[in-house]
Amino acid sequence: MASVLGSTGLVGNRKPETMSPLRLLAAALLAVMASAEARAETPEVCKEGHGAVTFGMPDVAVSALSRCLKIEGLAPSDRVAALAARGRAYFARDDHAEAITDFDQALALGEIDSDLLIHRGRSHFYEDRYDLALADLDQALALEPSNQDALYFRGRVLYDSEAYQRAADDFATVIRLNPESGDAWYFNGRSLVALGRNEEGIASFDKAIALDPFDTWAFNSRGNAYLNLDDYERAIADYTQVVELDPEDAIGFANRAIALNYLGRHSEAIADLDSALELDPTDADSLVERGIAYAELGNADRAIEDYRRALRFEPDNAWARNNLGNSLSDQGRYDEAIVEFTAALRIDPDYAVALYNRGLAAYRAYRYDSAVADFARAVALDPKDPNNLYMRGRSYYFLDRHDDALNDFAAVLDLDAGYLEALVARGLVHHDRFELREALSSYDAALQVDPDLPWALNNRGRVLFDMGRLEQAVASLSDAIALAPDYTVAYFNRGKAHEALGDKKSAITDFSQAIDQDPNYTDPLVYRGQIYSQQERYDLAIEDLERAVVLAPNNAWVMNNRGIIHADRGDQNAAMADYSMAIKQSPDYAPAFYNRGLLHQELANYEAALKDFTTALKLRPNDPDAFYMRGDIHYELSRFNQAVEDYSQALKLNPTDPWSWYSRGLSYAHLDNRQAARSDFDRAIEVSDDKRKSEMASEICSQLMAQRHIALSLRYCRRAITE
Repeated sequence: MASVLGSTGLVGNRKPETMSPLRLLAAALLAVMASAEARAETPEVCKEGHGAVTFGMPDVAVSALSRCLKIEGLAPSDRVAALAARGRAYFARDDHAEAITDFDQALALGEIDSDLLIHRGRSHFYEDRYDLALADLDQALALEPSNQDALYFRGRVLYDSEAYQRAADDFATVIRLNPESGDAWYFNGRSLVALGRNEEGIASFDKAIALDPFDTWAFNSRGNAYLNLDDYERAIADYTQVVELDPEDAIGFANRAIALNYLGRHSEAIADLDSALELDPTDADSLVERGIAYAELGNADRAIEDYRRALRFEPDNAWARNNLGNSLSDQGRYDEAIVEFTAALRIDPDYAVALYNRGLAAYRAYRYDSAVADFARAVALDPKDPNNLYMRGRSYYFLDRHDDALNDFAAVLDLDAGYLEALVARGLVHHDRFELREALSSYDAALQVDPDLPWALNNRGRVLFDMGRLEQAVASLSDAIALAPDYTVAYFNRGKAHEALGDKKSAITDFSQAIDQDPNYTDPLVYRGQIYSQQERYDLAIEDLERAVVLAPNNAWVMNNRGIIHADRGDQNAAMADYSMAIKQSPDYAPAFYNRGLLHQELANYEAALKDFTTALKLRPNDPDAFYMRGDIHYELSRFNQAVEDYSQALKLNPTDPWSWYSRGLSYAHLDNRQAARSDFDRAIEVSDDKRKSEMASEICSQLMAQRHIALSLRYCRRAITE
C-alpha cells in the first residue's frame, strides 16, 4: 500500500482480569465462615461490609466497612479483616490508590498474607507502578510458588513492562498448573506475538477460543497475529467473528478494515470504517485508516479531510500527520506536505517513515540537498531498509554526485540483490558517465530478474543507441512498447533509432505516437520537425517547432532548432532572430553561437562569424566542427596560417574527417608548402569512403586548378580518373 499503516491491528482496552473461579468461591466461603465463627464478637456493621464484598456490592461494602473501622476497641483481627475487605471493595470500584492504602495497613497490622499481596500488586499494576507490583507478586510467590493468581498477574505486569519472554514463562506455568485457564492461554498468545512468534501465538489463541468460543478478545488478537503474517483472509475471518459476537464494539470493524486495505479492497474497508466511526466518532486511528482507503482510491480530498478530522481529535498523532503529508505530496503540494512531515517528526523524532516521506517530497520538489539529508537520517535510523539507501542514491544522482550514488546503489544491492530499481538506476549513472558497457550490464542484470521490465528495456535501448547498435536498440525499445503501449518516452527513443537508421517514415510514426500520447512533450515535436525539414516539408516542420516554442518559450534548444529550420527554408532573418533569442535565453548554449556563426558566414559577415565560432569554442573547447568552421573563416579572410592552426585542432579531435585534411591541404597550398599540402590531400582521399574517393580527388583537382597550382593539380586530376 502507498500509505504507511499505523499498527498491525488494534488490541483494544485491557482485557478484564479475573481471579480463578475456585479461588473466588474459596474466598467467599472463608469470609462467610469467618463471619459465622466471630458472630458473637464481630460488630454487625462489619458483618454487613464483609457480606457486601462477598456479593459484589462495593459501594455498600465501602460505606459499611468505613463505619466498622471507626468503632473504638475493634479487635485487631477484625480491623485487619475490615481493611482487607474494604481494599477489595475499593479495587472493585477502580479506586486503586485507596485500595493500596488499606492493603498497606492490613499487611502492617496482620501477618503477611499472599492474597493481600496479590491484591495490592494488582492495584499497583493498575496505577502503572510496575516495580511495586512485581515486588508484591514476587513475595506472594515466595510464600506460595504455585499460586496461579500470583503467576498470572505477574505475567500481566511483565507483559505491560514489555518483558515478554518472562511474561510468556509465567503464563506457561499457569497453563501447566491449570490447562483450562483461558486467560492464561490468551495472554500467553499475546506475549508470544509480541516476541514475533506469531504461529505459536496463534496456537495459544486457538486454545483460548476452544475454551471460550465467545471470547472476542482472543479472536481479535488471533486476527492481529494473522495480519502480522500477511495472512489477510484469515485475519478478516477472525475480525468478522469479533463483529458478529459484539457488533457494538468498533474494534472488529476497524481491524477488519486494515486487512481489507492491505488486500486492496478499499471500498469494503471504507464501509467497515464508517461502521466503526458510527460507534466511536472520535477514533483518530479509524479516521486515518479511512483516509488511507480514500487515498488508495484516488480520492485525495476525502483522504485529507479524514486526516484533518483525526488531528482535531489527536493533534499529536504522528501517523495522521505523516499520511496527511503523503496525500498533500501526491497532489504536488510539497511545501504543505513537508510542514506535516516535520510536525510528525517533532512528535516522534525517530519516525523513520516520516523522514523518508519528507525526503521524497523534497526530491519531488527538486530539492535534492534536503532530500539527501532526510534519507541519510532515515538510513541512520534503519540501515537495513534498502528504500532509504535507494532514494538517497537517486538524490545524489540528480546532484551529479555519481560516485555517492553508485555507492548507495551498491549498498542496496548488497541488502537485496534483486532490487530492480537500483539495478536500473545504477545503469543510468554509468550511462551518464558514458560507461556504456557497465550501463548495459546493469540493465541486463535487471532484465534477468524481470525480463518484462519496460523501464529497463527502454534504457537498454538508449545505451544500445549510444553504442551504435541501432537494430538492437530498436528491438529493445519495441519490447518495452509491447509491454507498455503507453510508454511515451520509449516511442520517442525508438523514433531516434529509426531516424539514425535512415528510416524516416518509421521515425515520424514513432514521434507522432509520442506526441499523440503527450501533446505537451516538446522533444518529439522538435525531432519530427527536423525530419520534415530534411524532407523539405517546411510548413509541417515550422508548425511542429511553433508548437514546441509555445510549450517551452524559454528553451534555448527549441529556439535554436526553429532557427535551423528557418535557415533550411531560406528565411535568414527569422533564423538569425531565433539564434539570437536562444543565446539571450541561455548565454552558455554553444550550438546557438555555432549556428549563428554559420549564418554569418553564409551572409559573408566573416568577422561576426569568427566571433561566434570563437565563443562556441570557449563553451565547448573540444568541438571539432567549430574549429573546422573557424578555420574556414580564416581561410576566407586569407589568414592561412590561422586556418592551418584551426584545421589542425579539428584533426586532433577528429582525425578521420576528410574535409579537415582537404581544407588544411588547401591552406598549405596557399602558403606554398606543397609537401604538406600533398600529404594532406593524400590523407583526405585515404580517409574518404570508397565511393567518395574519386569525388574527393576531383574536388582537390578543381581547387588546385583554380589556385593555378597546375603541377600539383595534375596528380589529383589523374587520381580522380583512376579512383
